[in-house]
Amino acid sequence: MFSKISMAYTHTKAIKAILDYVEGIQYASLTPEVVTYVKIHFLDTLGAIFAGSKARCSKELLSLIKKWGGVKEATVLVYGYKTTLPFASWINSTMSRGFDYEPILMGGATHVPASIIPAALNLAEYAETVRKKRVTGKDLILSTVIGLDLNWRLRVAGTGRRKTGMGSGWLAETFSPIAIAALGGRLLGFTREKINYAMAIAFSQSCGHYGATVGKDGGLMAQLSQGLGTKNGILAVLLAEKGLKAAKDIIDGRWGLYVLFGGGSYDPKKLLGELGVRFDHLRPYIKRYPGCGALQAPLEATLRIAKRKDADLRPENISEIRVKMDALAYQLVAEGKGNSLPQEGDALWDCYYAVALGLKKKKVSIEDFTEEGIKKSGVSEIISKVRVICDEERKGGMNAEVEIETKDGYMISEKVENLDSLGWQELLEKFESCCDIAVRKLTRTRREKIIKAVEDLENLDSVSKLIKLATIN
Repeated sequence: MFSKISMAYTHTKAIKAILDYVEGIQYASLTPEVVTYVKIHFLDTLGAIFAGSKARCSKELLSLIKKWGGVKEATVLVYGYKTTLPFASWINSTMSRGFDYEPILMGGATHVPASIIPAALNLAEYAETVRKKRVTGKDLILSTVIGLDLNWRLRVAGTGRRKTGMGSGWLAETFSPIAIAALGGRLLGFTREKINYAMAIAFSQSCGHYGATVGKDGGLMAQLSQGLGTKNGILAVLLAEKGLKAAKDIIDGRWGLYVLFGGGSYDPKKLLGELGVRFDHLRPYIKRYPGCGALQAPLEATLRIAKRKDADLRPENISEIRVKMDALAYQLVAEGKGNSLPQEGDALWDCYYAVALGLKKKKVSIEDFTEEGIKKSGVSEIISKVRVICDEERKGGMNAEVEIETKDGYMISEKVENLDSLGWQELLEKFESCCDIAVRKLTRTRREKIIKAVEDLENLDSVSKLIKLATIN
């Protein structure tokens, strides 16, 4: 149904196609594969939130939110603190980026789940506790699909002199408010027009960019920015619920999204093609290690070398460590960095630290990226020997090459190309490691119940049950 409709739309009908989709899609149209994608996103994001509760940024933000107080509409996961819906979603989203360990979407969209999953959970909780509208697991899955799908499409569709996807300077959360407004409107049963108004109000709050998040001291802002995008989308839903309005033609109007953010044009196939039918871009990429996606391949290559037995890799015997990566990865995790220990937050975006850490410890854990872990890492001597090379010819993606030259004449190299996402069993192990460092203890029974609830999400009769499981009083 939607593929025929959406492919027929011209630019002037983009918002109509999107509203047709948001209003018309049904759970029955989702394939088992898409439902599985959503379950993976939920489990991995919950794990990231549990771990992220320990991050400095999360703790500082929670202290502010507690100081501000507010109506008890929604839950701060892990802590169990009740606050306003915008505040709860803000910190839950921020916690999901606490160690940059949540799932991402490929194809240039990246950190979409970190906004959409917390937003969907808290909106569903609000619907049940404030609006007295029961939200089932199927409702949650469907609204999440809408949010993930639109966030991905809105971000990658921009063309013209500046694209809007990865490397454009904009972030996933630049576009997440609009997607959250759509999923929230559908979840809360808004009329078509009210959903449009919510999306338009959200457009006026679209923000977030590389300028404040990429580079020295930008690590903590990356976490805050994720949550700010989520909060803004939630706020748009609440404002529209109260009857507030905004100019509705947010895509093709004189001051539409891609006029302001994308150089004046967009690819209608990416934005609207097979809308409601094609969801392969929602396939989760599950990170192996904490930190930016651009660190995954260099870390993997370094760890493979560190575990070899055919060379003396003691720090004093290493002459130089060379890391070759593509231009965008270099900008994100190497440019302007190196030679000294990073601060918490920035360490998640520092190739010098990550490679030195992998070589020194032969493994990498979440604790290594905490303030205490960084101080105890013992990698200062190795960091000074790391040289990161920007390879303009190298393709982007999960690719990198690491070479280590030793003083006794050895040259060891490892190349990683198209590093795979973790599988389900590995995800379960990762989830356990995230639970282990949460600020509050998750018992074995609670962990098993969370996993079971996510595995059986389509049969959940009330989303509030999942919220309670993810809250440790």
